Amino acid sequence: MESQTHIPLNLIADNSKPLEDTLTRWLFEDEKGLITDEERDQIIPLNVEASHALEFYTYKFGLWKFYPEVDKYFKEVKSFHYAYEGQGKGFKKWLYQLGIPFKKRVFLPLSNDESYVISWKILIKKSENIFHANDQIVWDNTLNWALYYHHDGELLFGCNRIYSATVEGEKKESDDQLIVDFMKRLNAKKDL
Repeated sequence: MESQTHIPLNLIADNSKPLEDTLTRWLFEDEKGLITDEERDQIIPLNVEASHALEFYTYKFGLWKFYPEVDKYFKEVKSFHYAYEGQGKGFKKWLYQLGIPFKKRVFLPLSNDESYVISWKILIKKSENIFHANDQIVWDNTLNWALYYHHDGELLFGCNRIYSATVEGEKKESDDQLIVDFMKRLNAKKDL
């Protein structure tokens, strides 16, 4: 039985901080260290609480456990090997051909304390910085796809997620309960 779980993007995206307060803003800067206003409008840096929530959701939905066996969790898997510097055009073309709308907001969890919600267009444009040295995952609120980058240069895109309680050990909770849990965790941290 397939689950129709969705994470309300606005609850996480509403908990932002200024881009200038991030340590990883360089991911989105050009060669001169600048970010255009148009790009800024497509980059939402999450505050610590929202970054923790995004990490919680990433693990709650088992997204990290998919790599490298993506084909066990998704019906379709596409791969690209990003072997060397200067391969950016082919890499960006591959990302573009995945067919995700440019305006689609995606989650970019970088660390426990710093994450972003960005447009797919920004992900493509800044992909050489984002997918450079560290393992990375990108996903959206549908939970129907995930993009994995392994530090050796392998990208895997899994889509049409296979939902199986026995394989994934997922709890079948409603979106409302997830939101309540998230808000309780957020409020508990504020009370400390």
